[in-house]
Amino acid sequence: MRPSAKLGDDIFYTGNSSMHIALEVNACDPKSLNRRLTTHCIVIMVAVDESGIKVTVPEWIPQTDKDKQQHATAIKLMEMRKKIGGKMQIYV
Repeated sequence: MRPSAKLGDDIFYTGNSSMHIALEVNACDPKSLNRRLTTHCIVIMVAVDESGIKVTVPEWIPQTDKDKQQHATAIKLMEMRKKIGGKMQIYV
């Protein structure tokens, strides 16, 4: 038997047309049923219509303490991206 994997996702920030989603992949050994986090990342998706024009997404409002912590982290990450964005242009 080979290990199984489980993908988990949580929206933790919405902008006008974007959604920030935290992804986690957990592997599970089917014999022992032990799960372990194997990787995680943040994906930012922009909603578009059939013509590729940005569209508004519903606002996500954090409810739990975990939601609020992730929401604050998203804001900090956006600020960091703005600071380094110009310097990264040479790699794009």
